[in-house]
Amino acid sequence: MCRDNQAFSLVENEGFQFFMHKALPLYSLPCRKTFTNLLDGRYEVQVPKFKAQLSQYEYFTMTTDVWTEQHTNKSYLGVTIHYLDNIDMQSTQLGVFPLEERHTAQYLEQILNQICTEWNLPKQKVIAGITDNAANIVKAVTNYFGELNHLPCFAHTLNLVRERSLEMSEAVAVVILKLRNIVTWFKHSIVGTDVLRKLQLKDGISGGKLLKLKQDVRTRWNSTFCMLERYLILCNYVNEILLNDPKSPTVLNANELQILRELKVLLRPLEVCTREVSAEKYVTLSKIIPLMNCMVKEILNTKLSNVDVEQFKQNLCSELNKRFGNIEKNEKLAVSAILDPKFKKLDFKDILDVGKAVTSVRKKALIFASANLKDVISNEEENSHEIQELPMHQDDFDLWKHHGALANVSRVKVSDKEELNSLIGQELTHYLSTSVAELHSSLFKVWGQLKLTYPHLHRVANKYLQITATSVPSQRLFSKTIINDRRSRIKPERLKKMVFLGSLPIEE
Repeated sequence: MCRDNQAFSLVENEGFQFFMHKALPLYSLPCRKTFTNLLDGRYEVQVPKFKAQLSQYEYFTMTTDVWTEQHTNKSYLGVTIHYLDNIDMQSTQLGVFPLEERHTAQYLEQILNQICTEWNLPKQKVIAGITDNAANIVKAVTNYFGELNHLPCFAHTLNLVRERSLEMSEAVAVVILKLRNIVTWFKHSIVGTDVLRKLQLKDGISGGKLLKLKQDVRTRWNSTFCMLERYLILCNYVNEILLNDPKSPTVLNANELQILRELKVLLRPLEVCTREVSAEKYVTLSKIIPLMNCMVKEILNTKLSNVDVEQFKQNLCSELNKRFGNIEKNEKLAVSAILDPKFKKLDFKDILDVGKAVTSVRKKALIFASANLKDVISNEEENSHEIQELPMHQDDFDLWKHHGALANVSRVKVSDKEELNSLIGQELTHYLSTSVAELHSSLFKVWGQLKLTYPHLHRVANKYLQITATSVPSQRLFSKTIINDRRSRIKPERLKKMVFLGSLPIEE
């Protein structure tokens, strides 16, 4: 029920009861109340286990999204966390949390604090909070986790680029509107849909491969591209049907068809890019800079014959530059790209940004190495049995305590720091001078092989490469229709439990 989002009333369905009786004749099927109690019991068992597991990990990425359920108009905040377990990227749905007040930044920040407290998740361990571009959730995450630890959802921003570019391209927008009206007509016309199916069967297309038109949805990324792509496949059938029905929308002419064909070519890089960065189980953050620069090159190199589509292309490039023009200056994105053996510094456009990113990697590696050296010195001091000089006066007052505090902070000698800095510099220089890894190789497996060669860089890579690039995981919580007509009365607390349990390995 948790995994497949089934209602508790499933056990009362006549068909399910018949199936269970045939499959296990001697099994007495529990009632819905028993299943409810089992769910509560399982949640109480799994939560402490999961909290204990979380305490073992150094860093987390959190994705959040606000969603309003259509059956009861109740709002929820969906939260997922992502972390690195050895060489595997893991993700868990912490749940959907009801929002009882206005969705102000201050209120959402309070909810985030409650969630982190409930799950024993120190906010210092959350190195990135990924959200869409809504001002309230951006401010909440920025205030709670820190400005440097907020990242906008790359896929959401890319979708805004497409929307804004279409709005600025009036002629193209008119053609898209005409196409949308055609698709809507087919969705409402049983006769038109039946004829479309018959025409495909007449051409020898088997039943399992029959296609239908797709409707674009504003909130569904790349749906405009999918609508164009499907229409262009079926346009001959569609035009034949429309010409034979006097009540149908206007057929697209040859010029408008050409606009759609060229528009599809321009939108394909955005669709591929969105799919590439929307994964949960493999590294995505390090791909953003390379993907963006590859996408811009692909769009600029596209040859077009239609003036209106050329204008759309200019608008698209302008929006991409507006929203992603300084992407190489973002420290997290730049550091992750440098530390990805598949990319390193190859896809950077600005040599100055490469230098800043390399310097940043070096500093972060030095911080890790210095911390390790301090721990070594501290352990040596604890194990030392040297006789300490007794103080001149046996009282509690110690004027030298302030000097002692400064001495502890600077325990790592200057020579040690210089030696570490030199060693890390050599590691970084050698790492960047070697050839890049295969594009489709497993990133953390590659770093597992490089660990002994670049031990200091390995620590920094593990921290930054586990960050996700989008808030898609939290948005997927709601795309699964966790509340429907058969589950519209489910309590928020139980819904939270079901979402969490549904994300655990099925054997648990």
